[in-house]
Amino acid sequence: MAEAAQIRETGSPTVAPSSPTPAAAPTSVPVTPLPIAAPKSPATPAPVEGAGSRVMATVKGDFNASKGNQVSVKAGEIVEVLDDTKKWWIVLKNDGSKGKAPSNFLKLIPAAVVQAHAAKLASPVASPTPAAVAAPAPAPAPVPAPASAPAGNVYVAVADFAASKASQLTLARGEILTIADPTPNKNWWMAKNDRGEEGKVASNYVKLQ
Repeated sequence: MAEAAQIRETGSPTVAPSSPTPAAAPTSVPVTPLPIAAPKSPATPAPVEGAGSRVMATVKGDFNASKGNQVSVKAGEIVEVLDDTKKWWIVLKNDGSKGKAPSNFLKLIPAAVVQAHAAKLASPVASPTPAAVAAPAPAPAPVPAPASAPAGNVYVAVADFAASKASQLTLARGEILTIADPTPNKNWWMAKNDRGEEGKVASNYVKLQ
């Protein structure tokens, strides 16, 4: 009845509002999340031989591969970056193994540093100049041995004797003498002391040493 009265007044029935149809939810594409880098200070990287024109990176923390296309890396390790266009970079290790590693575990090494390391490795290392060996000092000249008295001609004075003539030799008891010709049948022998003095001595004042 109410609707008929409305039609008579307005000339058209009132249309009830319809509920809106919900939009379809967008299809989500699964993306492998990046792992969180371990809070570990990497060791100082060592230069890589032959890396002059390559893109190199140092590893900031340990990462253990969990899939076949990933590669495990250690903090302080240096790797070559083959592809850095995505969140997971493709890297090549020094041992020849290749795979994906999370980009937040890697830090690119400036090209200037890489080239400097490569130039240092390529430059030849100068061999140290050996120190000059000093020539050995010449051996000292041999000292001539004092002339020794002929065997059997060395005598010792047994008592003091005072020379009374210029041709005689004064003796002191215990003095060593050299007798040139100790002839047994002579009473006076020609003798020479250690001071180079010569003269005759009584044969009974000396004895064979």
